[in-house]
Amino acid sequence: MRREEILDWLRSHREAVRGDPDEVLGRAEHDARRHAAEQAWLHAKRIAERELAGWKQRSLGSHAAENTVALEFCHDLARELRQLEPQVDGDAESLVEPATLGAFAQEARDLLRGWVREVAGEEEHRVWEEVVRFTHARGKSLIREGAMSTASGWEETHWYTETAVRLAAILAHDYEERARSVS
Repeated sequence: MRREEILDWLRSHREAVRGDPDEVLGRAEHDARRHAAEQAWLHAKRIAERELAGWKQRSLGSHAAENTVALEFCHDLARELRQLEPQVDGDAESLVEPATLGAFAQEARDLLRGWVREVAGEEEHRVWEEVVRFTHARGKSLIREGAMSTASGWEETHWYTETAVRLAAILAHDYEERARSVS
């Protein structure tokens, strides 16, 4: 069911919603989108933390310039993330704030269930594409910001593994910050 159809139904069944139907439905949509976006960024954080743990278990490998590792690591992780898109987790009760959900009578909640999951799924997909783009571009931005050295040569470079661990930690932090900033 589309948003306009639900809104028409709510307007014709005023007893099924407390408050202005358009405003209450808008809040439900906002809640579902916010929840889906937050969960997508947190899913990316868990993947980065898994990468961090994996890289910590590896041997040091060879020395490599940080900027080279940053570009390669972020590119590879973005490619992996593209294959690991999460699915919307939960139903209307977990996707919509209790105060918003409480404005709907049970009959209206039943009507909203599929629509809320669909809205959350669309938002999750949109945000996941953003996660992938962000991850791919993050290596370049770290180099521009000076967080990754462009030094080369045996004496001036770190072990590849050390840099990968650092990058995974940076990305996990970045993803968590993005999840917190979802509004």
